[in-house]
Order: sequence, then C-alpha cells, then structure tokens
Amino acid sequence: DPKNPDDGIWAGTLPYKFSVDKIKMDNIVEIMTNLQAEQIPEQTFKGTGLEKNSIIIEAKGDNFSHVLMIGDANKDGLYFAKKGDSDNIYLISKETKTQLERRISDLK
Repeated sequence: DPKNPDDGIWAGTLPYKFSVDKIKMDNIVEIMTNLQAEQIPEQTFKGTGLEKNSIIIEAKGDNFSHVLMIGDANKDGLYFAKKGDSDNIYLISKETKTQLERRISDLK
C-alpha cells in the first residue's frame, strides 16, 4: 500500500498483479533468508540449469530484496541454486526446492 509502506501486505507482480497470503509469503521469505546449502558444488554454471532461469523467486520490500534462482538437479537429487546478489552456486535439497516452488494459486 503506497499510503502505508509498513503495512506488511504482500502482492505478486508477475505475470500479473495478484494478492498474496501474508502467512504463506512470510514462510517463503523465512526460507530464503535462512537458506542453507546441502553442499557446495564446483563453481561453474555448465550443467546447472541456472542459465535457463526456470525458477526465479524474488521477494522485496522497503528494506530488503531477495532473489533466488533454482536450476536442475544433480545426480544426487540436490538442486543447483544461486542468490541474485552473488555468483556463488549452492546445492539445496529437493524439500527446500519444493517449498519455494509455488504457483500463483498456492500463494493466494
């Protein structure tokens, strides 16, 4: 709400504007903020799927901005991930990927 930027209301913006359930979005931001790697892979983009931009999660507000890209799974079933403000590549669990991968209907 432009009149009250501290009201804590979440809204989706792409591919169109939509309202978002605060509790559901707070959970996603919590996961993104406290994200921990399962492993640190070789720091090369080749074979990660990150260049495809298949999953990009962005949460931003007045005092923060979190962007996370998730790529393909490796042979061990862990998913390549990269934060928007870093070139470091991490591996995250399938469970974490599933918690972050949401459809618009899941967020309402």
